[in-house]
Amino acid sequence: MSLMLSPPRAGGNRSASREAVTGLLQRLTARYGTQFMDRFGAVPQDVLVDEWAAGLGGYTVSEVEHGMTALNTCRFPPTLPEFLALCRPPIDAADAFTEAARNMALRDAGQNPQWQHPAIFWAAVEFGGYDLRHSGYTPGVRARWERLLAAEVAKGEWRPLPAVLPALPAPRRGTKPNPVIAQRLRQAVERMKGGAA
Repeated sequence: MSLMLSPPRAGGNRSASREAVTGLLQRLTARYGTQFMDRFGAVPQDVLVDEWAAGLGGYTVSEVEHGMTALNTCRFPPTLPEFLALCRPPIDAADAFTEAARNMALRDAGQNPQWQHPAIFWAAVEFGGYDLRHSGYTPGVRARWERLLAAEVAKGEWRPLPAVLPALPAPRRGTKPNPVIAQRLRQAVERMKGGAA
């Protein structure tokens, strides 16, 4: 059975700006029309904006846009908890392990793959790319992966993912070292040996 990990909800007293929430609610009204008004029309606009602003505190613009995109499959306007779940969908640990192994191999090959969630990338870094690619999802591996992933998800904020840098080209066959640089390196080594004696 796979572990479902949900990123933490907004904490503290942070709250989204009233202007941003008003714009979001206008987008939801435009998308759902009278369905949205039927569902929330009885709630005073100020109360609705305040509640959604408090609920969306700590969510990024990217997460809110993810939620808006996820609404493409929703026939009915979401409640605030439903919308928050769309913004930060749960992470299935087994699927995340498969994604991490695949994406770390792609990164090693010089590609920049898409990640479902930044916590998966940082857990993969902590787990180790080699171990990811060469470990089956055995009970011991699963326990270690779930612990690392849960710790990353619990952080709530993540550094940007580093871009993959292109690898240096392999040296051409028959390439000889630069004689000037080789001589300087030999001299440096000799100085170090002499200084250590």
